[in-house]
Amino acid sequence: MNKELLSLEEQEIVKNFVTEKVLQILRDQLEEIIEIRMFGSIIRKEFGHIPKGKKTSTGVRYWSDIDFVIITTDSFKINDYWKHKFTTKEKYWSAYELKEDLSIGVIFNDEPIKLKVPVGAALIYESLLYDAKKRKQIIKDGVAISSDSEYEIIFRNKDFELKNVIEKASKHIINNIKKEAYSLYLGGSIITADKKEDSDIDFFGIVKKYDEDKENELNEFFKEYSFLFGKKDIKYRSIPLKSLVEGEEVGVIKFFHPRRFVQRIPFFKLLWGDKIHERKDLLKPLSLDEEKKFLKKQLERSIKDIKKGKEKFPLEDFSKHVMNLVMVEAQEKGYGFEPRYKSLAKYFEDDKHIIHKALNIRYDKDLNSKKVLKFCKEAKKYMKKL
Repeated sequence: MNKELLSLEEQEIVKNFVTEKVLQILRDQLEEIIEIRMFGSIIRKEFGHIPKGKKTSTGVRYWSDIDFVIITTDSFKINDYWKHKFTTKEKYWSAYELKEDLSIGVIFNDEPIKLKVPVGAALIYESLLYDAKKRKQIIKDGVAISSDSEYEIIFRNKDFELKNVIEKASKHIINNIKKEAYSLYLGGSIITADKKEDSDIDFFGIVKKYDEDKENELNEFFKEYSFLFGKKDIKYRSIPLKSLVEGEEVGVIKFFHPRRFVQRIPFFKLLWGDKIHERKDLLKPLSLDEEKKFLKKQLERSIKDIKKGKEKFPLEDFSKHVMNLVMVEAQEKGYGFEPRYKSLAKYFEDDKHIIHKALNIRYDKDLNSKKVLKFCKEAKKYMKKL
């Protein structure tokens, strides 16, 4: 299909004009819209005139159209500006077009013309995207929902409440693990005063048997479709009950240590299932000497990895490793165990104590390798003192 393209400048004018108009048409419904994506020739900078025309379900058009994907809550109802074209046989998504083309003046072949832009949209309800089979078919249909698609986000709902995000994510996890799981817990800083705007949301499933494939499948879903969850970084970790009772080290528990996890699980939030944290047959937590030895080795490995530029965790996590060691120091002085870093910092009034620098590192929005490497030197000195 030969095209006579508009100049890049004129294409940009068309794109901005259509974007503004579509957002204006949907302005009263944006609370129920999760994301709007623009895709097609306008994104590839291939928008133009089709001399011989292109047959469509509604006739022949002689200009490129502009397409959108509108991903919404299940209660969304499209307004009267749109005309329904079709719904797929499986009812996974529906196609609409604006009842009236959008008119704009452009320069084409050095002449001013009045261009009428056809605008279409694929409407997808969010609940369909939780089903792998349905997602696969929608992608196969050519709708731009995968990260491999070419698209531009023109609207993203930033008003997702954390509570709603946690509810939606936990519901999806439970639906996928309930046959082989005992419980689902929410852990990490997200449930404490230590949380940051970009804190991970950490879910822990206590399961009958470790299933790495299931764990990876869920984490890939949360990464690929993070727009359904306010772009939050969500992680699911599978913890076999056997790890907490017998010390089996598989999955993330290898890095965390089963007995350290047992000490922390009472501070997690139980979302679903059995109260595993109340079982009497769980392992005993590490002694302070054992934990100090474990954390020192962990820090030494982290320092080596950071120096080589091969750190396995985000740079800010190094400060958490240091603060975990400070927690042991505090307990040796009579501080009651509580996995809260800000509370821990208040215990050490000396502003030169490493806890205060570690806390600053954690909340540093401009953190880089140079700063962390400098902090590594201080961490090594601190370890020698303990």
